[in-house]
This record gives sequence, C-alpha cells and structure tokens, in this order.
Amino acid sequence: MQLDLSIIIPCYNCESTITRCLDSIPKEAGIEVILVNDCSGDRTPDVIRRYQETHPNEAIKVISNPKNLGAGETRNKALDSVNRTYLTFMDADDQLSADFLRLTGPEMDTGFDCLIFDAEMVAPSGSSVLKMFYAGGIAPGDISQKEALVYIRPATWGKVYRSQIIREHNIRFGRIPRNEDLVFTKSALCFCSRIRYMDRPLYYYHDNPASLMNDRSLLTEKNAMNAVEMVKPILIGSGYEREFNSIYFLEIVYATTLTLLRLGRTPGECRAHFRTVHAQYRKRDPYRKKYMLKYRLSYLLYRMNLFFFFKLIFR
Repeated sequence: MQLDLSIIIPCYNCESTITRCLDSIPKEAGIEVILVNDCSGDRTPDVIRRYQETHPNEAIKVISNPKNLGAGETRNKALDSVNRTYLTFMDADDQLSADFLRLTGPEMDTGFDCLIFDAEMVAPSGSSVLKMFYAGGIAPGDISQKEALVYIRPATWGKVYRSQIIREHNIRFGRIPRNEDLVFTKSALCFCSRIRYMDRPLYYYHDNPASLMNDRSLLTEKNAMNAVEMVKPILIGSGYEREFNSIYFLEIVYATTLTLLRLGRTPGECRAHFRTVHAQYRKRDPYRKKYMLKYRLSYLLYRMNLFFFFKLIFR
C-alpha cells in the first residue's frame, strides 16, 4: 500500500533517536521524508547520511539550515519542499505506530482535508494514551470543523493535512520559542472543510526531559499570549469569533494562569493576571461545558481565588 504523504522532521542534536524515528516509518509506503538539520552540534548529520546510504530506495530529502532557526521556523522551511498530496509532522525522538500504514491507508481514499489521531505518551514511569482533544465525547469519523478548531490539542503531531490547503493559505508556524504549533494548527483548521478523527494511538510521543517542551527557561505566559494574538485575525476574519473566544478561555485564561503558578508566582500575582485576562473572555461560551472536567474545575477554583491551593499542588 502506498501513501501519498510527506513527513517533515526537524533534526537538532538527535543522533541517539533519529534512526529509531526513521525506522518506524513504513518502508513499503513510498512516503517522502523531509529531514531538516537545524545546525546540530552532535553527530546527527553523520547518522542521517549513513541512514540514506543504507536505505537508497527511500525518498529521503535532507535540508541543512545555515543557522539555528528553532523547530517552528525549521518546519516552515521544509513546507516549501513538500511534493505529496498530504503532509504531517514528526519529532526526531518519536515514532509512528506499527498500525499507522494499515489504518491510515484506507482513510487516504476518503478525501479528507485533515485526519486526526491519538498518541501514546511514552515516559519512564510508563505509557498512557494521549487524546488529541481537550474535550470528551468526540466520536470517530467525520467531525464538526468548529469543534475540531476549538478542542484540538495544537501539538504538531497527530494530524495529517491536505498539502494544497497549507500551500494556498500560506499556513506557517509562529516565530516564537514555544506555542508556535498553536498558530499553525488553529490556522490550518480554519480552512479544512472535511475533518476526520481516528480514536487510535498511531503516534508514540516520547516524553524527553531534555526537549524544548520541558525547558523551564522558555516557560512564560507570553508565548501563549503571543500565539493567540497571531491566530486571532485569521479566526475572526474567517467568521470564528465564538470559537476564538473559547480558544482564548483554554489557552489564555486557563493555561497562562497555570503557567504562572508553575513558575512560582505569588497567589496575588496569579490572581491579578487571571482577573486581567478573564475580563476579555465572554462568559457565555457554548463550548466550555464540553471541556474535560479538570479544565472546568480549575476554572472554577480560579474564580474562587483558591490560588494558594494550586501552589501547594504545583510547587
């Protein structure tokens, strides 16, 4: 079975994991793999070169950045090299499931604009399924564009997009240290008419303590706030004002307040921040009732000014 698919993989100091990542991509599917070396300081270029030499029949394209650009800008650069009908993203320390080809292959014939699937988080303490939505009750099959837009986790992986949509609307990752994937994912879904969901974990996300996601020096409320401001004109301009309001609830009202708590800010500082961002949130949000319980409960505790309780949990 062939997949008319391009996979973009940013590569930075991944000499110990990139082979595992590439080995997980089904060889018989004819997938185009675009690797972008973002000025790695280890042996990543040598490992990639050796992999190409030992797999001459695979469609592996290698791009080298002249300077370090970061994951978002590196993916942006790779988007110009996509030659297949569909595209998706992987991180260099992650893997595709052994069922990826068997389960996604038939879906390719349905003519979707975006295919969404779950992931399995692999951590030293064990593995767990990571649902791709912040809400419960999302059934597999064709799903509402508005619900997908609001509830989707903005992680880069776990989605396959029609390349033409990304190209025609010039969808790109935000030029910010973190939350750049929120800009791409929410913008892309604005233009995806047919969205399908597979409630199967087809991606293995390895929780790497050394990854950017776990770099506390980059943890700030400003990244999420900047990302939401970047995507705001696209959503509002496309007629998704109510959906933007709900995205603002989760990504700003909930998440940035939680970020300040994790950074050890005082309850007074967290309370002042919450009041400021909460003032811009329209309370009549038809989507909020479907969010997972932990988000709705956290919001209630925020409104009750129980920030000291949260500091006890996250200190």
